[in-house]
Amino acid sequence: MAPLQVKCAPALDDVVCRRTVVASLERGLAPFHPLIVSAYAEPGEVPDSGQVGHRATVTFDLLGVPGQTTVALYYDIAAHWGGVTSRGGAELAAWALLVAAIVVGVVVLLVGFLIRVATGRRRAAQMANGDQTPA
Repeated sequence: MAPLQVKCAPALDDVVCRRTVVASLERGLAPFHPLIVSAYAEPGEVPDSGQVGHRATVTFDLLGVPGQTTVALYYDIAAHWGGVTSRGGAELAAWALLVAAIVVGVVVLLVGFLIRVATGRRRAAQMANGDQTPA
């Protein structure tokens, strides 16, 4: 899933910036992760095309994850792209599950509350109409 907001360092044009973010999602960030709130792309130590080394870094803000998660993109001498992330896949999956569990818990509590309110109003209406049988 794409980030909700993408920002770029002034040294990157918009097309290169967006391609860098997509590459970091494909080559670095674990496939199962929390919602990406924002991404910030900046050139690495070797920003020139044709050279090997650290080409770019993308910093992500993920929903519910404290701090930032970074993916450093590298281009090696064998013409392979790779990404190194600051957080492992298991850690990001755990954060995603925690956020999902909190959302489910809030929804369950809200539905339970709404059912109690509706049941209480129905009982109050029955009592007002003189019906003494429990609902």
